[in-house]
Amino acid sequence: MRPPLSPAVAAVWWILLLFLVLPARCSAQRQQQQQQPCDFNRLCMCSHEVVRDVVCVGVPFSSFPTGIGDCENGQVTLVRSGLEVLQNDSLAGTRLSTLRLMHNSLSRILACAFCGAEDNLVSLDLGHNALAQAPLHALSLMRHLQWLNLQENRIEDLRRSEWDELSRTVALRSLFLGGNGIKVLRDGVFSNLTQLATLELDRNLLSDVMGSPFPESLTRLNLAHNLLDHLPRHALRRLSHLSALFLGGNLLKTLPASWFLPTRRLDTLDLSRNLMENLPEKFFNGSVYLRDLHLEFNFITELPMGLFRSVSAERLSLANNRLATIAEHVFGGLESVLVVLDLSFNLLRRFPKAARALTSLSVLYLRGNALATLDPDDVRNFRGVLEVLDLSGNHFDRVPSSALRTTERLSRLSLQDNRIQTLRAEDFESWGRNLTALSLANNGIRYLSRDTFVHMPQLRELKLSFNAIHFLDYHVFRTLRPTLEVLELSSALGQRFFPLELVRHMKRVQWLQLDHNQMLNLTDSYLQGLPSLVHFDMEGNQIGYVTPGFFKERIHHRLNRVVLAHNELNAVDTDTFMGLSRLSNVVLLGNKISVLRHGAFRDLPRLHNIVLSRNRIETIEAGAFSNLPKLSSLLMQQNNLTTFSLECLHMSGGGSLSLNLSQNALVTLQAGFDPQGATSNQTSDYGMRTLDVSHNRLTEINNLFLSSVGSSLLNLHVSHNEINDVSGLFESLDVLQTFYADHNAVSNVTFGSFQESAELQVIVLSKNRIKFVGEFAFGNMTQLRVLDLSHNVISSMPEDAFENTALERLNLSFNNLSSCESLAAVKRTLRVLDVSGNKISNLGARHLDGLQHLQALNLSRNQLIVIGDESFMGLGHLMHLDLSHNPLYTLNKACLHPLKMLETLKLRNCSLARLPVLHFKRLATLDVTMNLLFNVSGDAFRHLKNLKDLQLSQNLLETVPRHLWHFLPSLRSLDLSGNPITFLASDSFAGANGLQSLDIRRLQLKFLDPRSLHGLRFLSSLRTTSYGSVRSFRLQELVSKLHSLRRVLVEVEEPVLSHQLQWAFGAKLTELTVTGRQLRIVFPDALLGLHGSHELVLRLTGTSIRRLPAGLLRYLADVRYLTLDLRDNLLSFIGPEVLKPSDGHDVGFWRGTQHLAGGIRLEDNPWVCDCQLLWLSRWLRRWLRETLRVQMLHFDAAIYVHNLARQSECTYPGTKLRTPLIDLQEDDLQCDSAAGCVMTSQFWTAVLVAVAVGWTKL
Repeated sequence: MRPPLSPAVAAVWWILLLFLVLPARCSAQRQQQQQQPCDFNRLCMCSHEVVRDVVCVGVPFSSFPTGIGDCENGQVTLVRSGLEVLQNDSLAGTRLSTLRLMHNSLSRILACAFCGAEDNLVSLDLGHNALAQAPLHALSLMRHLQWLNLQENRIEDLRRSEWDELSRTVALRSLFLGGNGIKVLRDGVFSNLTQLATLELDRNLLSDVMGSPFPESLTRLNLAHNLLDHLPRHALRRLSHLSALFLGGNLLKTLPASWFLPTRRLDTLDLSRNLMENLPEKFFNGSVYLRDLHLEFNFITELPMGLFRSVSAERLSLANNRLATIAEHVFGGLESVLVVLDLSFNLLRRFPKAARALTSLSVLYLRGNALATLDPDDVRNFRGVLEVLDLSGNHFDRVPSSALRTTERLSRLSLQDNRIQTLRAEDFESWGRNLTALSLANNGIRYLSRDTFVHMPQLRELKLSFNAIHFLDYHVFRTLRPTLEVLELSSALGQRFFPLELVRHMKRVQWLQLDHNQMLNLTDSYLQGLPSLVHFDMEGNQIGYVTPGFFKERIHHRLNRVVLAHNELNAVDTDTFMGLSRLSNVVLLGNKISVLRHGAFRDLPRLHNIVLSRNRIETIEAGAFSNLPKLSSLLMQQNNLTTFSLECLHMSGGGSLSLNLSQNALVTLQAGFDPQGATSNQTSDYGMRTLDVSHNRLTEINNLFLSSVGSSLLNLHVSHNEINDVSGLFESLDVLQTFYADHNAVSNVTFGSFQESAELQVIVLSKNRIKFVGEFAFGNMTQLRVLDLSHNVISSMPEDAFENTALERLNLSFNNLSSCESLAAVKRTLRVLDVSGNKISNLGARHLDGLQHLQALNLSRNQLIVIGDESFMGLGHLMHLDLSHNPLYTLNKACLHPLKMLETLKLRNCSLARLPVLHFKRLATLDVTMNLLFNVSGDAFRHLKNLKDLQLSQNLLETVPRHLWHFLPSLRSLDLSGNPITFLASDSFAGANGLQSLDIRRLQLKFLDPRSLHGLRFLSSLRTTSYGSVRSFRLQELVSKLHSLRRVLVEVEEPVLSHQLQWAFGAKLTELTVTGRQLRIVFPDALLGLHGSHELVLRLTGTSIRRLPAGLLRYLADVRYLTLDLRDNLLSFIGPEVLKPSDGHDVGFWRGTQHLAGGIRLEDNPWVCDCQLLWLSRWLRRWLRETLRVQMLHFDAAIYVHNLARQSECTYPGTKLRTPLIDLQEDDLQCDSAAGCVMTSQFWTAVLVAVAVGWTKL
């Protein structure tokens, strides 16, 4: 039972995988289900295998798409589409059963939005939107609705009457409300949902559960990650059907002495991630059976006798606590029932005697302790049943064979991350006969003899990565040939070894990991004895050549994935990858490949992905990619191509090919033949769906090239080129949907420029040189919905420019427009209009006339002085208005009167001295930053009952406007920074008790009462200055009662960081940012007291720090998931002692880099490339390797991580030459240790070039 990932870490990886991996997974699913572009919108994918399935990911919609048609019992998914309102009758005629609208911006769902599907809709996903209330009025007609997801919205209040009303017509079985802002559960709120089995209320702000809010039908209840400081025993007492209860991540400091569970049997009880240091002597009052009991990530130092006397648990996790010892009879009551025990990441130095009594223990995790020995008596009582033992991350210097010899069924053993340097055959004698998996990675193993593994006849998985093997017998794996399926030797062998010789004739090996071993070549014979090979990884070696025929179909007919990234390959020759029937992925990222020969990739019927990014490709011969019918992704960005010809693609691409040629030096794109004159056997259906040639040197795109791909091309990216004319570009692009051409040299757009691509939906022409937009320029483009003309020099728009379009989003920002007329043609369709950064000085009554469906209007950074009474007349659906950075001086309240639906109003830097009365019942965000407000009248806020976010920073306020809190019961975020406020009293925020985010930086405080924030029990984010000159300021006292605090930013005024942060924060802190240009020095003990957090992102950024102290992380030893951000400082050097783990060992020797599991960010520092940074370069490379191994990222995500790691650069002394820190190599540097200076080959090259240039000028 492994501890689950923390919510923050899991969220980060979920976002990353959703953004990067989902497209690949969707691609695989499309091929399996034969999905095709939908008729109603080609950016969406449809299938009709069993029922109709419609998927639109990232397709911009301002309203629910029409034309979907009858989807009886089918599914519709719209993800990241930007939907804000779901109008009435949106689902009319669809009859679908499943609707997914996740990750949009929905804030309103009208009463009849689901009409048309009320007899069919069973599952509805509205997660990750902006709903302030559950749309129960719209759901009441959904008679068959069973599954409802409302997580990650803005719901704060649950009214019993509304849920009672819903229960009369809807029999929900699963309800998800996690990640909202719910603070209290009232008695009976869900009690009438009598069919409800699953209720998720995790990640809210629940501090009180009143009465009995839950229905007795519940089987799964999740209250994790809230603010509960006591168990809601009364609320649980009637839940007799409960099988899973999650209470982790709350503020529980202990458990009640007697706890009556409503049931005698639970599959899961989760009490992890609380604040428990001690537990009661008796867990429950009465006997209880638990399959899984989670107590991990607490602060438990002692387990009392009798704790489990009334518990019958099969799996128990006590990982990530503070247990140094465990009394001998603590597990009394579990002796014969406990099957899985996790004691990982505690402080155990000896095997706990209490565990000796567990006679049924089959799985034992002891990872990350300080164990050095294991005695036979430790495992004697469960020697006959123990199957899995994890001893990784301890202090073993040898295999504990004397204890393991007594085991009879041990099949999986991990000893990785220890100190074992020697392995002997007798270490595994007798007991190794049942082993199927053995991990010895990241030890100090130097020698492997011929007989090392001779006693493991059933071993299927062997991990020896990250060792420093200096000698091994080439027959060491011979005895494993009949069984071994997985072999990992990453970063384990030196150049003089030939690893493939070691694995010759390993007929059952499927997964072979030999990356980063300094291998020099791959010859024809190496893999001939590996017929079962599926995954072959040789990344990070020094391979300069792969012999054609190295991979053979008759032998490697199961091979699926080949990784040869970051080697020294300079070419891919003919038939290198040929005829492999199951090969799906080839990754050649980061080599030195300059040429791809004819037939380099040939006759590969299942090849989906080829990664050739970050090479030096200059030449691709005709037919380099031949007969690849399933090819869906060809990545060749960051190469040296000046020309690309479609001749290289012969019978390749199965209708969904994505070709990425960005960041090359492309000047021309060639078809290779004339498609008009080609014979039938010459033409090729490339099936190209997406083409990216951005960041090149293109001045035009060959029409023959476009004709060759036009029948299928949906997305064309030509951004960051030198194209000056787009007319004639679209003659053959009949089905093109999106066109991105920002950062080019286009000077005008006239009629005919785009009309030949009648299906275009999205056009982006921002940051060009457009001066002139002709009449009817976009006319008759009936499918055009998104147009971006921002950052050009347009001074006027003709009235008919958008005639007969369906434009929904129009961006004209940062041009030279003096008015925003000429929009009459799109008045019925336009939803979003951005005209910021123009020269509009007058907003007349007719300028926005008729834009009745407009939802967002940005008029910021213009020259508006006065806004007329009728300027916004007719904008009754406007939800977001930005008037910032205009010299308004006063705000005409009459002009705002028509805006009844307004939710966001931004008035930054408008020179306002006062605010008028604002009559906006729906207003949620008000930003009046950088104005001249000396006082804020309560009358102005009297009607803003739903205001959640108030930005008052950089005004002239001298006192906290506490008189406002009475009018703002929904206030959640408040920014008072940069005001001349002189004191914060104990009652300054009294009445604003619902605040979750507060910014009090850069005030002019003379006095601060340490109790001023104590009433803000829901505060999760705080930004403050250190206020070193305020004697009454003590950060520890200020935040001592803020148990919900998660994110803190401290702007340090002093030049030295010493005591300011010590012991200030509780265990729930997940992100700490320390900034301030005054800061120059950090004391070694500055972070004392931060060890209470289990996961932490620590940012030291935006300072004047030039050097960091040794042992910076020594007080963070117990932080399991640590990320360090050192961006934007003055660091030119960092020593290994800064990142040194706290266990006293040499940096990275035993534990690698995973004490910084989240990595380190180093950008925007003046790093100097010299020998003193070589250790850091090695450390970064190792972190990257270990992270990619742990996470097993999809190659798209891996490319993203690789590119991110290379953003941190250093400069060679005396030059302007820069290189990524992670790529710094010893061969590039010549160090004089005596003089302490560094001379580089790049330096001398630069000198010679400079001399040559000088002579030329002479």
